[in-house]
Amino acid sequence: MHGTIWEVVGGVQKGGILVREGRDKASAEIPERLATGSLVQQLDMFAERLQYQLLSGSGPIIGWVSVEVKGARLLVQAQKRPAPESLVPSSFIFLYLLRIVDDEMYVLAQNVLQKLSDTQKVEASNKLKENLWKEKDQKIVRKSIRALALLNNSNAVATALANSDFNIRCEALVNLAEFDEVSELILYDIVKVLLEDSHWRTRCWAARIITPKLFKVGGGATDAALAALRQALDDSDREVRDVAAQTLRLMWPESKPEPELPLYPSTLTFEPVVDRKIRILALHGTPSNSSIMKAQIMHLKGELGKDVEWNFIDSPLVWEPIPGSSDPLFAEPSDVEKRLANNKPFLWWYKHGNRVYSLVDEGVQFLRKCVKELQPDVLVSFSQGSNLISLTLDALRRDREPASWRLSVLFMGGQIDDGIYKFQEGWTSSQPTIRVFNAQPDAFFPQGEPSLQYMYPEIIEIGHEDGHVFPHSQPRAKEIYKTVADEIRQRCKTP
Repeated sequence: MHGTIWEVVGGVQKGGILVREGRDKASAEIPERLATGSLVQQLDMFAERLQYQLLSGSGPIIGWVSVEVKGARLLVQAQKRPAPESLVPSSFIFLYLLRIVDDEMYVLAQNVLQKLSDTQKVEASNKLKENLWKEKDQKIVRKSIRALALLNNSNAVATALANSDFNIRCEALVNLAEFDEVSELILYDIVKVLLEDSHWRTRCWAARIITPKLFKVGGGATDAALAALRQALDDSDREVRDVAAQTLRLMWPESKPEPELPLYPSTLTFEPVVDRKIRILALHGTPSNSSIMKAQIMHLKGELGKDVEWNFIDSPLVWEPIPGSSDPLFAEPSDVEKRLANNKPFLWWYKHGNRVYSLVDEGVQFLRKCVKELQPDVLVSFSQGSNLISLTLDALRRDREPASWRLSVLFMGGQIDDGIYKFQEGWTSSQPTIRVFNAQPDAFFPQGEPSLQYMYPEIIEIGHEDGHVFPHSQPRAKEIYKTVADEIRQRCKTP
């Protein structure tokens, strides 16, 4: 049971017991052994394999061990609790967990953070601030910024505004927006970003977060922020100009900066498809490729019949597993998946994990190129492919271009859970959309997938209980594929 405390009793002659990175016995060994006599807390259990967090003693902070080997017990449930003075510092455990890409460990890191003492929070905050300048991994830096915000260290968060990576600068701005008030010096830093930053997305976020609560600082920074917003009305980027204008209208309605550009792209009017087949463009999930997608979509293909022309595309971005990971985004594909991949590499549309995205623009540009060349009537996607469609619709909004396809069909996914890339507040997409989703808990959503009506108000959402996969349980699966096929035909054939 999660939380059970175990004592290491094996490995006396070897200095402790063997620890592996993953649940599988073939996963990579961790060089250091878990010392005999150590006390660990259970995180997960699968058969005789235990995932633990070190409480006292020595060895890897997190790992997988065997409870029993060839009838010999290596761990037993502890009859004692560790003495407070022997505990591994919680701040150290938190910093260690933050480096693990599995979403489960990311949640655990946040839970550990909430339980730190005031002294441990200061220790963790100082270490995180130091990491902002030393750490090379963008994902860890961005998670560190989020942790610093939870630790209420706005000054440390603001130092990330000087980072060379625009994603990291945006992460700092997103988190600064959560503070009730910032110092005058930080407000000056935000003003500088708005006026001088080289990336449009970072300038956009700076314009977006200069809100009344930041103006509590008063003094010259307030005047500088107002002047910067007005100056941003002449920014070289249209989106920055729009956001600055919206912020000014929100805060000072009498200012009425002009011109106001529409947030919503116009809606195209489509003629019925005649004298040709309906064209469908299919986007695979992650880790996956077009060969796997062809197998996954076979039931919908059967329902639609021969009046449809299918185009399956592959992302140009190769995905690599993380040895020992149990997270479905990074775990080694199964033998079945490898056979279905047909000797092609596993791919993803953009880098993902822990609500941290990167290479988004590359994935969006590739999809837009494919749509322009293939001119599909319908996009059908799975999981991360669905997320990419949402990201692409937002990019079209930014360019004031309507979507050129008639309907999006999202099998799982579609949400954008990285705060930097979410739909701009107040904007929703009018794109006709069907979403088939898992209504039961799964590895990605412990409560089942949430509704996307906040993004697509006219969306048709169809639930099933087969997990994060294409529905297959009958008769529900047959009903779903018929509903989707009928909607595709109606959108394409009806005037």
